[in-house]
Amino acid sequence: MKNARTVLLLFVFFMTAFSVSAQSDPLVFEGYEEDVIEKMIDVVEYPIIQLESDCQNEYDTISITLYGSNDEEIGIFYNTCFSQGKIYYANNEIDQIEYVQISSEGSWKLSFLPMSAEFMDTYEAPVTVTGSGSSAFMIKNFGKILTYSFKTESYFDLTQYSSDGIKGYAGSKMLLFEMGPKEGRTIVDPNFSIIQVTTSGEWSLDFSAGNSAASADDTIPEPPVDQGLPSSNHLTPDFLEVFVTKETNQEAYADTMVTEIAASLDLLERDALIDWQLFTYYGKDSLEALTTEILDFYQEEYEADNYLLLSEPQIIPLVILEEDLGDGYQALLEQDENKIWIYVTNSNAEDEKHVFVFFCSPESV
Repeated sequence: MKNARTVLLLFVFFMTAFSVSAQSDPLVFEGYEEDVIEKMIDVVEYPIIQLESDCQNEYDTISITLYGSNDEEIGIFYNTCFSQGKIYYANNEIDQIEYVQISSEGSWKLSFLPMSAEFMDTYEAPVTVTGSGSSAFMIKNFGKILTYSFKTESYFDLTQYSSDGIKGYAGSKMLLFEMGPKEGRTIVDPNFSIIQVTTSGEWSLDFSAGNSAASADDTIPEPPVDQGLPSSNHLTPDFLEVFVTKETNQEAYADTMVTEIAASLDLLERDALIDWQLFTYYGKDSLEALTTEILDFYQEEYEADNYLLLSEPQIIPLVILEEDLGDGYQALLEQDENKIWIYVTNSNAEDEKHVFVFFCSPESV
């Protein structure tokens, strides 16, 4: 029933988007350096921005900030001039734009585009998509593995967005935010079909074929549960903010906070930590109350995946865990199941807490 509802929402969204776009012409604005566009713009009708600017030098930057009719303020672009291109921005919380603030070193042109085949390229996997600068496009029937190549020595951002109208963190997945040039492979979410590339140079993305693209005689099997891989179609808690994940892996945090916590839980020595996420929480909930809420969320979300949920006690020091909790606790850890280990801790900021989620295979604990 849940899958049927998702398909129905997806169908309604695209029927609405494409029927509107067939009657809508782009909204085009031009200006110089810093300026404000005063225009009521419906985000669903115009979910794409085409940015063009005359770049004076490689250090010039451009910023675009949206102001909603309900006093929302969201920055959707802050990057070098050479990162101009196509920007999909409809995942944010603004439904009706009232003002657009642009800051540039030279002249610029902003075109708000409808969601149509004319302005949003669509590809079917397996396919290799190439380009230069920022771009947004759609992929159909792709699998979980993406091979990427970014050729320029600058930062690049690769993000997936939901095409069924889901807003905020639940409707997006940041795949990469790193310094190029760089090549590699990463796991993508086949449920998020809009791809946003933000970079100043040439790039190449090679999408593998997904299950729906396979023939009846060549169905790609789902990986067995005992491989320990968390399913990519699971939601993350919407009461937490995604700070960094294994895919984005900002080195400063991966080398300190994440590795220190993982090491204290003995998750690194046995080399079976397969995935992790770091969230931040802003609110008044105590560590105990927040931990309970998070455990309840993951218990429900992964109920069918045979994960064993573990939470590190907040009050009992790590050094006496074995003595005080005894054989029963150790037996729990040794069960032959994949594990999600939750660790919640205070930060230095007021009303802020860190939430670490580690996905472990049975050999890790």
